[in-house]
Amino acid sequence: VSISEGVNVAYFAQHAADALNASDTVEEALLSVAEFDDAPKIRNILGAFGFSGDDVKKRISVLSGGEKNRVALAQMLFRKAGLLLLDEPTNHLDIQSRQVLEYALRTFQGAYIVVSHDRYFVNEVADRIVHVDRKLSEFIGDYDDYLASLVGEKNTFKEVSESSKKKTRQEAADVRKRVAHATQGIRKEISKIEKQIEALEESISSAEKAFLEVGFYDDGKKAAKRTKMYTQEKGDLESFVEKWEALEEKLSLVENEIKEA
Repeated sequence: VSISEGVNVAYFAQHAADALNASDTVEEALLSVAEFDDAPKIRNILGAFGFSGDDVKKRISVLSGGEKNRVALAQMLFRKAGLLLLDEPTNHLDIQSRQVLEYALRTFQGAYIVVSHDRYFVNEVADRIVHVDRKLSEFIGDYDDYLASLVGEKNTFKEVSESSKKKTRQEAADVRKRVAHATQGIRKEISKIEKQIEALEESISSAEKAFLEVGFYDDGKKAAKRTKMYTQEKGDLESFVEKWEALEEKLSLVENEIKEA
């Protein structure tokens, strides 16, 4: 295998979940591979893969096989790679997680190679099929196009025009633009709430550390005031997380409606 200079490769194996650090929380698993600028996006990705609220604090060791797979896929999306290699990535994924993966791949700016027995998934993400049988035979299109070409209903790779390929790429780009335009307002709201959540989490964490310090309760009035604020912040955090989850659900619905249309 020859890899072009400067191309980073991310690999998702069938047993990628086994490589996760069992003592990490779900959130820590993503923080371990995310760059500083990507940290605010972690809750978005985790929410999309079905981890919200207290779920992000769960240890990897207590997750089911399917949940671990979702964490491993989320990790892969944070790696700065130009080429993704995916071996049966839909194993153990529920419908929502599979849709998230499909969308992530369709909007990915690099290249990806997928091995999968999931025909529906292949139809959603593939624009080229490689048949391996002593030699490599290449076909432009999805899995249905490949099957049709075998019985003569469609032309094979050499007979597909460049204009057809260009049209397919343009249509995909148009969908991405429509999704970005339609969801711009929702994404701004999500970003605003995430900053509020982050500020509250920092304040709550700071208070919890203060509660353990020697002498904290010597000043009764000060301690009572900070404890009252802590209780209020905990309630506010729960409220903001609920709003964030509702917006994430709304974002997903809008994106799916546009793609289906």
